[in-house]
Amino acid sequence: MKTLHLTFFDRSRKSVDRLRGDAARARGDWALAAQHYEAHLAVRPEDWRTRVQLGHARKEHGDYAAADAAYREALLLAPNDADLHLQIGHLLKLRCRLQEAADAYARALELDPLKADAHRELTAIGRGRLAQRMSARAVEGARALSGHVYDIGDMLSYFQHAHHPSGIQRVQIEFCRRLLRSANVPHFIMFSEMGGIFAVDAVAVERVIALLDRRDRSFDEQKRLIQALVANARPVRLAPSATLIILGAFWVMRDTIRSLSMVKASGVRIGAYIYDLIPIEHPEYCDIDLVRRFTDNFHQLCAIADFFLTISDYTRHRVVAHLAMLGRQLPVEAIPLAHEIPMDPPGEGGAAALPPALEGRRFALCVCTVEPRKNHALLFAIWRRLEREYGAETPLLVFAGRPGWNVSNFVQQLENADYANGTIVTLREVSDAQLRALYDRCAFTVFPSLVEGWGLPVGESLVFGKPCAASNASSIPEVGGDLVEYFDPWNITEADAVIRRLLFDEAHRAAVEARVRAAFRPRRWAETADAFAAAARRLSDEAARAAPARPAWPVLLEPGVPHRVGHDRPRGCWPDGGSDARAELACLIEDWHRIEGWGVWAEAADARLAFATTAPPGSEIIVYVSAAPSPLRPGHKMALVDLGDPTAPSVAAPDGFAGLRLRVDESGAALIALRTIDTGPLRKIETELRDLRAGLLAFGYVPADAPEQRIALLERFAGMTLRAPKLREAQ
Repeated sequence: MKTLHLTFFDRSRKSVDRLRGDAARARGDWALAAQHYEAHLAVRPEDWRTRVQLGHARKEHGDYAAADAAYREALLLAPNDADLHLQIGHLLKLRCRLQEAADAYARALELDPLKADAHRELTAIGRGRLAQRMSARAVEGARALSGHVYDIGDMLSYFQHAHHPSGIQRVQIEFCRRLLRSANVPHFIMFSEMGGIFAVDAVAVERVIALLDRRDRSFDEQKRLIQALVANARPVRLAPSATLIILGAFWVMRDTIRSLSMVKASGVRIGAYIYDLIPIEHPEYCDIDLVRRFTDNFHQLCAIADFFLTISDYTRHRVVAHLAMLGRQLPVEAIPLAHEIPMDPPGEGGAAALPPALEGRRFALCVCTVEPRKNHALLFAIWRRLEREYGAETPLLVFAGRPGWNVSNFVQQLENADYANGTIVTLREVSDAQLRALYDRCAFTVFPSLVEGWGLPVGESLVFGKPCAASNASSIPEVGGDLVEYFDPWNITEADAVIRRLLFDEAHRAAVEARVRAAFRPRRWAETADAFAAAARRLSDEAARAAPARPAWPVLLEPGVPHRVGHDRPRGCWPDGGSDARAELACLIEDWHRIEGWGVWAEAADARLAFATTAPPGSEIIVYVSAAPSPLRPGHKMALVDLGDPTAPSVAAPDGFAGLRLRVDESGAALIALRTIDTGPLRKIETELRDLRAGLLAFGYVPADAPEQRIALLERFAGMTLRAPKLREAQ
């Protein structure tokens, strides 16, 4: 009995030591955490998971040798744990033992082909092709999805970082809600960082939407549910008969275009819902990184998509115009968004309370993210005028929306003016229930945006029977029709007059409200989602039946243009800006490393470039390539090779520039390779594990029988500044 008592006592102590170690780890006290873990292991040496935690603590404390010893001891007890090999790889990477780190990451991926962290780390240290091959094992024998497949990966990613939806996420939620209730529920997928496609369980998607409907959900609960959904997603393939529909933000997910290009090459049809082209047409209102990502991804998407749907007729016109600039013709159809906002889920009715500052006060409501494009500055200027005239009697203005980018100066103006002496109220995080209360209690709404793809707040205002003063720009009149009081968003005098009349002319405001309540017929989300699904089916069927004169893949590039490869290039130039982005599709294959700012390093000895031309089938063209020598191969040679004609001789590129004459195939396409020829031993750089061959900077082509075009192209190449970066060696 006494022995049993002592055993029980020892086990209790061990649990306490482990808990104390975890508590110290949470505080960042790594030395103390290690002491408690060691005390725990003194009586539980077989607990390999605690040995891993000891390794973490030693690593964070900077004792890499002790951390390595702890990990290796754990490995003896759990040799087939993928995460343990991953952690060993991280430690070896910190110690600049990159080859050993690569071996550890490869072992982790061998044990778990779906381990995204191991895939990402292998790719980062130059073993991307190995990572792709090992991850490909996960989809061997995986089922192939057919029919319509909806990509919702960006929505799942968004809700792991944000509690409340923005406009695009509202659309996705309502479309998914309707699709889940259809007779033939479609497939939902997401793209992984590994480039694979993963099926998302429809029942799990339904659970996520039900949680997002709940007012009382916590952000942690939301994240846990979505993370579990993502963890349980299984690898799949898309059958050549499938149609992939991109429902959300195509520009936010890393390497999505690379994955889409591979899907397209397998025969899958691709459609996308386009919300607006604001980052391209109005870059002054956007963050520069968004401008770059959106511009590149849209141009590339134009090259591989089969059809587009848009949220407004205005956006449809803009997309058609840009396709024409790119020399591409695609079906584009407008499916206008709904007007309504989400209703309370069953059992959660009742109005939310207004903020105390608004109780008993008359107020106008402006619902949108605070950013320059939304034109809050116009309303601020008008309310400054009103406050000077009416003082404490001035009706309030409510800004309901979180701050976006480029608003620090405007926020500073608000603060300096004490929010127009307290007449402007800002609400940053507004739930759907609170938003409904604001719409219900406001006198009217105002929406002064300079440019939109649609204008959801205008429709939401009309749903509540509220008068709306809105900008007459872009798509906004499509939302409100003749029921909205419009003004020129650039004309403060005109906007001031419209807003003052709604504020102070009670009879006019009542008449407008009566007209809205009598005449407005809201379009429901169910109608919009059904129209979208029907249009997608029809356009997909038409694309399947069509026999285009030239396929969308390989990408079609125009002649006479030096197509710069790399992200750091001038923006806003048509058509060259678009052609540069589309040209990157020519090297989105496994022969190349990830595209960088300056260009891209080849990974294969013969790194292929595939692109379609405007040349007649079988005619001759000359392809010019600007390349950079490999920093790891002193004295190596570079050459261009015509892969369409095995008998054709290669053309040397001794100074990194050469022209290759070749015949295009029967479809007008060209397939060449940038060849790296080793002539000596490789140079070792401790911090660079990638196998870097020649670098691609830019390329272009001209018809062989067009000497004037050839001279013009060569002059344009001569005027470009093209260089690869020097690699940084370990200090």
